Amino acid sequence: MSSLPIALEGSARALDRSLVRGVSWTAGVKGATLLLSWVSTVIVARILSPADYGLVAMATVYIGLTTMITDFGIGSAIIALRECSDEVASQLHVLSAVIGLTGFAVSCAAAVPLSKFFRTPALVAVLIALASALVFDSLRTVPVAMLGRQLRFKALALLEAGKVIVAVAFTLALAAAGRGYWSLVLGNVIASIVMTIIVLIVLPQRLLMPQFGRLKSVLRFSSNFLMGQLAWYGYSNADFIVAGRVLGRLPLGEYTLAWTLTSAPADKIMAVFGRVMPTMLAAAQRDAQALRRYFLLFTEALALLIVPAATGLALVAPDFVPLVFGAKWNAAVMPLQLLCFYSVIHILGTPTAPVLQVSGQASFPARCGVATLLILPPAFYFCGARWGTIGVAAVWLSIYPFVLIPVFVRVFKTLELRVRDYARSIAPAMTSGVVMTAIVWTTRSAASHWTLAPRFAVEVAAGAAAFLISIYLFERNRLGVLREFIQTIRS
Repeated sequence: MSSLPIALEGSARALDRSLVRGVSWTAGVKGATLLLSWVSTVIVARILSPADYGLVAMATVYIGLTTMITDFGIGSAIIALRECSDEVASQLHVLSAVIGLTGFAVSCAAAVPLSKFFRTPALVAVLIALASALVFDSLRTVPVAMLGRQLRFKALALLEAGKVIVAVAFTLALAAAGRGYWSLVLGNVIASIVMTIIVLIVLPQRLLMPQFGRLKSVLRFSSNFLMGQLAWYGYSNADFIVAGRVLGRLPLGEYTLAWTLTSAPADKIMAVFGRVMPTMLAAAQRDAQALRRYFLLFTEALALLIVPAATGLALVAPDFVPLVFGAKWNAAVMPLQLLCFYSVIHILGTPTAPVLQVSGQASFPARCGVATLLILPPAFYFCGARWGTIGVAAVWLSIYPFVLIPVFVRVFKTLELRVRDYARSIAPAMTSGVVMTAIVWTTRSAASHWTLAPRFAVEVAAGAAAFLISIYLFERNRLGVLREFIQTIRS
């Protein structure tokens, strides 16, 4: 990173200052909601059974896909297309609501066939209840996108924090009342209703009948965006479909817990960076040097955040899972460890697609996504049928990295980026991760005769200290460059 230019001028400096402050403020809120979500997950998991989680996981595979379709990339188009006027936004508000209602109707019709596919009659009511949130979510799409367009990250973070708080409160209350899987369902639906009411009161949006001639550019962008998203959703949820269909509710519940624990920090990290990366990269799209610089900055920041979290969780998983969730979840340990290392690869690959999109090559990552969709599901089926949830998780770590190679090659070519420069950007996190692994293994060996709780506490403390100390000792100069960059854009 030391080779990257630091000086910024004019509007670029103002944009950087706004984004850094927004990221800093949003990260604080995300951290708090992550902690709250983890506490809630621990409490609810001790109350509910793996079968309860498995049932809801069957429904969320479909609902997640439907949510993506009903969003239709309208919010992303409003943010990316600066010529999108308030009048066009009002037309899109109506269009979004119509799409949301259509999604709800289609979901109600699909509930019975899907319940038969999974051989689970209780799935019908769960699907209909979750699908009702599609209508309320669609009414928030345009107002929330307008906040993003205005770089109002603080308001966006507060809205998301409010939704998490409402969902956690109702989920815990319903679980304590003995409502079983309905606590997972209704907590999220109620949160969606409450936040939609708040958004529409605070950010009222006009309603205008859509004139599709004026929406042509928006719909073209959103359809291209949706194609890539659908391919991603298809292969990223194929593991759940295979586990539910081939292995059943119990293994699916165990795999779902492993995935939830792994994805929680990754999702929160990307919830922050996913908002600012497209905006920042789009602003630099006509300056190859700036685009390369931002790509490396995002890569290094993401590595420093995800590597210690994912590696540390994988290392302590054998003690963490039985201690926190109980021995009934022990089968989730190995899938959890495999998925932790996959999450590192996945997060480090996320800056590539925005770079290609702002460089006029959006079709390339979409085509790669379609190819991935053709490769991963058969692999999940083959490995899952033979080795259960461990085989399913192993596919992510053994095959997925290879489908990312063409995307990285195209990005390096586009940015005229050398492999050694990229390696230098991830070296601080990777080096410290190796040190942390050695320290935790040594600590576990020395404390092998201890009881579970104190051994786990010592492992966590030793791992965190090892990572921070190694970063300071071995990468002090690079951290100084990062600090100089932040101070420069704040001044």
